[in-house]
Amino acid sequence: MRGLMSKIDKERISERDICTRFITPALTRAKWYQMSDETLIPLHGGYRKLKSFRVAQLAYDVTVRFCDRYVEKRSRTHDQMVQAARSGVQNIAEGSQASGTSKKMELKLTNVARASLEELRLDYEDFLRQRGLEQWQPGHPALMRYLACYLLDRQLAALEKAFIEEGGFTERLYRVRAQARQRPSAKSLSMNHL
Repeated sequence: MRGLMSKIDKERISERDICTRFITPALTRAKWYQMSDETLIPLHGGYRKLKSFRVAQLAYDVTVRFCDRYVEKRSRTHDQMVQAARSGVQNIAEGSQASGTSKKMELKLTNVARASLEELRLDYEDFLRQRGLEQWQPGHPALMRYLACYLLDRQLAALEKAFIEEGGFTERLYRVRAQARQRPSAKSLSMNHL
């Protein structure tokens, strides 16, 4: 395992990758894993692979540089813009982590991320308007926050669809428990062999 881990880029491996490559196969070999057709807590937390996360993170980095260069560091605007950009990134990550046990929380936090990036968009527009500068045209590199908002809109639509089709954690609890009740217990299986 040590040799295998040294070959893997440790900065890029996600919780999902670790579960898929190492934990699940080990549990399956030990016959501990497949207790039901559906796992109680699904894989979650793969936010680093989301395009929305990567674009929001880029928007955050650009916003910090922009504010440090063009906005008074002690001003409320500087803090607001940086925090709105940071909130977009952090809420995507937190929503992804929470998704294992709460689709409601995932939807809520992803929407908070979307709202934070919308706030940031308005802050940039205000900055330009208040200084008599032309609004940035489509294709301008600073408009990646529009892309982040678009990606989050798509992500929210996909989360909503999945929630409607699959339900949330409470419904998953019921399904897993019902599946477990339908299988014969280990005790009854051992009694049958006597």
